[in-house]
Amino acid sequence: QLIELKEIIVAGEALVISKHLRSYLENNESTLLWNQYGPTETHVVTQSIIDISKNNKSEPIGKPISNTSLFVFDQNLQLAPYGSIGELYVGGAGLAKGYVNQSELTANRFIQNPFSYESDDILYKTGDLVRYIDDGQLVFVGRVDDQIKIRGFRVEVAEIEKCLLSIPGTHSSIVLAHEIDDQTRITAYLLREKNHVNLSDDEFKSELRMKLLDLLPDYMIPSYFIVLKEFPLNTNGKIDKRALPLPELSLDNKEFLHAKSQIEKCLVEIWATLLSIPVETISMNSGFFELGGHSLMVAKLINDIRLEMSLSITYKDVLVHSNVKEMSEFLDQKITRLSLSESLKESELDSLEEIEW
Repeated sequence: QLIELKEIIVAGEALVISKHLRSYLENNESTLLWNQYGPTETHVVTQSIIDISKNNKSEPIGKPISNTSLFVFDQNLQLAPYGSIGELYVGGAGLAKGYVNQSELTANRFIQNPFSYESDDILYKTGDLVRYIDDGQLVFVGRVDDQIKIRGFRVEVAEIEKCLLSIPGTHSSIVLAHEIDDQTRITAYLLREKNHVNLSDDEFKSELRMKLLDLLPDYMIPSYFIVLKEFPLNTNGKIDKRALPLPELSLDNKEFLHAKSQIEKCLVEIWATLLSIPVETISMNSGFFELGGHSLMVAKLINDIRLEMSLSITYKDVLVHSNVKEMSEFLDQKITRLSLSESLKESELDSLEEIEW
């Protein structure tokens, strides 16, 4: 029997409402959940009472407390349009004076307020990306240094991580960018829920790709999904991102399967041409995205399959059937259905001709 709490106050990391916390709050409606935000250099600067009934993708960090001023700036230190993402700057009574014996770092992170003529009106550059929502509260989006650029688009990895966590079966997620073949690729590292065992790892990855397509633009969908038993930790007990396995290592344990059927051979030829890789390097369990494919290539793949095989497939079909074997089986079933349909049509025509005769 858990004691009934009047208030729960969380701070320090981005708030993720676990199923256990949600269950407790639903069974104890009088308990208030406070989300507080404040870097070490500022102490607490915002707070919010969380309403779990709203099922937000990202829980708000709230509005500023007394004697605190907040600014959301773009890259040019101009106020970001309301609702758009910008970097949070903090001023007010709770601000530190700087870093001890680190004048250069102090000058970089503590700046003069561009909207004030007072010399002692200083703002702290948090490095945190936020945006305002409709009720005037702020939502934490990610870190400036976690921003990546994919084919001209700026991407917040924290947004991808939160979407992954919203999908049943995902316990934890880390999203990183890697330079592979001179292109930036997004990699998602995942820990699965222990009770979510009805799908294999490969089936789980296909499900993630398909569900992310409804949550994110296609350029934000990871090229690689790597399922781990646990995340590596450093000596301080924190996740060591540098020790996470590189994406290409995830293919090493797979047995190489050669193309046998005509459909498999045709598909391998299409992939090899499109991805500019030798045919002999493509195994039947090789994934399109693992081999270097991305969202822009999917449209070309769909068109090539239509031209070479006279078959129409969708973007979702590529996500769900992402390796050669799965796609070959899918295309084979599609051919069978089309053949059956044609046979039925011919049978109907024969019957009509007999009736006319």
